Amino acid sequence: MIRKSVPDLKEANLKPVNWESAATEIYLPMWRKHVEGFLPLLANTTILALPAAARNLAPLADKVLHPPGRILSRSQREEQALSVLSCAFGLSLVDHGWKFVAVPGSFAIQQGDVVVKPAGLMSALQSGAMSADQWRSFCAEKGIDDFPLGRRAPVPQSEAAQP
Repeated sequence: MIRKSVPDLKEANLKPVNWESAATEIYLPMWRKHVEGFLPLLANTTILALPAAARNLAPLADKVLHPPGRILSRSQREEQALSVLSCAFGLSLVDHGWKFVAVPGSFAIQQGDVVVKPAGLMSALQSGAMSADQWRSFCAEKGIDDFPLGRRAPVPQSEAAQP
């Protein structure tokens, strides 16, 4: 299946990965790369500011690069910007000790009994399904309101060991 999707992919570039290590070997490095170019825009932003950022995606969307050979519509650029916020949020939690949990078809960030799905929360903030007041309460209750989005934390050892 992969060969049909990516015919130029060499088998030497593939290695088996189990679900237990998918977070550190695949998702977290991918998220860090996805967010990297937006760090200057997020430099002074904390998790508490996400409702405003999710409702005004223009500053991030303006920085979304077009993939080779394609021109993204404004809507597509805004989807990518929301994805950046989602990844930045998830990374901030992980960088503060939360655990990335991946199972086939789903992933979440967890601490104790609290399970967070970053993309779902960002969509709820963007649509208004979760208000800024509800977000503030959520963040205060979880103790995450001052976590930074745009300051790159040191890469955890488990990720640093990856090629």
